[in-house]
Amino acid sequence: MIELINTPDLAKPLEVEIGTYKPELLPRLFKLYNDWNVGQMNFTSRPMSQEQIEKHLIQEGMKFFTFKPLNMGDPRVMGYVAVEAVGKAIYIVDFLLSCRVWHKYKGMEELMLKTVIDYARSVGAKGVRAWYVPISYTDIMSKNEPALTFLKRSGFKEELEDHIFDWDTKNEYPQPEGVVVKNA
Repeated sequence: MIELINTPDLAKPLEVEIGTYKPELLPRLFKLYNDWNVGQMNFTSRPMSQEQIEKHLIQEGMKFFTFKPLNMGDPRVMGYVAVEAVGKAIYIVDFLLSCRVWHKYKGMEELMLKTVIDYARSVGAKGVRAWYVPISYTDIMSKNEPALTFLKRSGFKEELEDHIFDWDTKNEYPQPEGVVVKNA
């Protein structure tokens, strides 16, 4: 029997629901943290057990965002960002995006950064900081190289090529084209 898969209409904007962590999302987050495909977008490359994720989710000072495309034929959360307030800055602790989204659609990763920057601006943070931690699986390329490529083109300022990227919250992050936020 052939199963028909609902394929997205790439001419239409991607509709995204932005949410926060709910306990029923734990198995999906576990998969996003640990399911390494070539091209998975993950800034820090840190695999975590379900127990580690649960502890991470209850840390004080953390804020979590989930991103679920509504019109791509797959009803799961495809993106996740965890941030932490440190002094006058917001640090991106985790940034995970399934390759199923960013390989097909433009703008999801930019929407994720925009959401973090908008949040930082709303709480009076002076900046947003992200860092990239490579993890190699061959001598040729890092497993999460797409994340570095994205950060370098994101508009964030790279500090001394140490894979630390900063955004001054005096500046708004542009709304990505082709992405519409649809919250319930």
